[in-house]
Amino acid sequence: MEPIQLRQDEFASVINLSECSLSKPQLRVLSKGLNFTPLPSSVDRFSLRESVANFERSLRLTEFFHDSKETDNSDYDSKLIKFRAKSSWTPPANRDKYLDSFISVVTSEIMSAPEHKAFGNLSSDEHRAMRDLKYNFNVVIRQADKGSAVVIMDRCRYIQEGYRLLNDTSVYQRTEATTINDIERDIRQLADRLHDDDVITDDMHQYAIREGTRPARFYLLPKVHKKGYQVDPLFLPAALLRKDYRRL
Repeated sequence: MEPIQLRQDEFASVINLSECSLSKPQLRVLSKGLNFTPLPSSVDRFSLRESVANFERSLRLTEFFHDSKETDNSDYDSKLIKFRAKSSWTPPANRDKYLDSFISVVTSEIMSAPEHKAFGNLSSDEHRAMRDLKYNFNVVIRQADKGSAVVIMDRCRYIQEGYRLLNDTSVYQRTEATTINDIERDIRQLADRLHDDDVITDDMHQYAIREGTRPARFYLLPKVHKKGYQVDPLFLPAALLRKDYRRL
């Protein structure tokens, strides 16, 4: 492990292991953490309307199903529902006049409310610093495995370290290349057979044969110590290998 110098100032949560020299505004932005969200300068009316519509749908679904009684197989159904595509159905209006009035008033109040000038939570220097960091493709920015420290690494070294770990045959084994199309074909054949045998429903069959899957993503998580640092390899599972598919 290579020795590193941890900062002792107000930016102690920023650990720069790269050759890139960070400016004060960049350090201020990074010290806010990777979960920090800049405030928008104006209200996104489309997102606001979408949120109101989702709220309305939630209320109407609650009203529509509030008298539904659980059956003996409700637990079984709840386990199967995760294998169905998410429904976008919304119960019709004019079922409950009080609910309709409430939704109408709330929607009108929210959508007609005047916009107030938004005060950002970043200075102009910090906005430029954030943009410069975003488009600096020579570095990789990750959160440390423990705590809230933000680690900046050289991209070339980050990639080299990834290959070094993957080439360790005591941990990883090289397999024959299998394309996503091959995996989707195998799942489709299995889903077709289960559907033909009436093991799964039409909805579950359509859910299983969805296309457009992406492969798993491999990335490194830095482990920072006072005497040096290491990285842990992690895999972001592909959609085909999600938890719900593995239970099939």
